[in-house]
Amino acid sequence: FWAGLTLAAAISSQYSGVCFVFVPLFAHILSRPTVLTGLKSILKDKKIWISYLSCILVYLLLNPFIYLSSAEFISDIRDVLAGRGGGIDLVARGNAAIDTFKIFSVSYTPFFIILGIIALIWAAQSRNKKVSLVLCWILPYLLFIIITGALNSRHQILIAPGLFLIIAGLLQSIYRAIKNRIIRIIFMLSVMAAC
Repeated sequence: FWAGLTLAAAISSQYSGVCFVFVPLFAHILSRPTVLTGLKSILKDKKIWISYLSCILVYLLLNPFIYLSSAEFISDIRDVLAGRGGGIDLVARGNAAIDTFKIFSVSYTPFFIILGIIALIWAAQSRNKKVSLVLCWILPYLLFIIITGALNSRHQILIAPGLFLIIAGLLQSIYRAIKNRIIRIIFMLSVMAAC
């Protein structure tokens, strides 16, 4: 219920919140022993149904204009999907992706960007379910802002918490792998200095 409520709140505050719509499904799949058993049990699990049902109901409660002014709502959705009437131009989207990464380089330090890329690669091959769930939150949103060319820092700031968690997980795994106490201290101090 709470997952659906927060999802509805995210979508209500801004349409970009729709990229989190699959997170409850990812959480369900990751909570099972294997991906296959998770996929097989999706339709049977009442929690999934409650999550999405509560999302729809809360979204309708938070946005009464959907049924009070349905024509305007449908028009807004069409504008969002069609890039405000201009259609989806792959070349323009490619340029928007490059611009998005340029903005990242202004918003964050080069060390943070490099560490973030390494952490995302590490997370993608990690078997840790908590790390995988955070990745299932970051990647759809990152893809969304690249496709839409959302260059404002208010869009990009939403990636930071998940990225911080994944970077912290990577640094923690490296720290644990180092056996020598002096090298551990040097590693810890160098990371602190670089940040």
